Amino acid sequence: MAHTETGKAVKECLVGNTDDGEEIFFRADTNDLYFMTEFEYSVHPTTIVTELHRGALMTTMISPDDEDFYEIEGSNKKGVSQLKITSRDKDRMQPIVCKKLKVSFRDSSKQLCRITQAAVLYKSTALESPEE
Repeated sequence: MAHTETGKAVKECLVGNTDDGEEIFFRADTNDLYFMTEFEYSVHPTTIVTELHRGALMTTMISPDDEDFYEIEGSNKKGVSQLKITSRDKDRMQPIVCKKLKVSFRDSSKQLCRITQAAVLYKSTALESPEE
């Protein structure tokens, strides 16, 4: 189909499982999550708990303190899933420490997915992080 005045093609988007022939990937990102009322203190995030109403094989990625996103081990499945938050470097056994965290849920399967709720469990610390 073409536009009547310009003659350019009119395209349908978000129809079925594709957008103009390309797969539609699911991605939901949070804003910055601050854990402490005293912004200068850091926390140790330990677990992300997710409840899915629909979906399978959804991955979870995190971005501590505005670093690049990286994937944590495991995948969310229908029902409640608990994924341990690990450091980016698998060789280091030190837990991550941050003042804020972004979480990104991503799914590239062709199944419908729906996140009902999610939570980040953490331990508070007495560490002050100096501002850069």
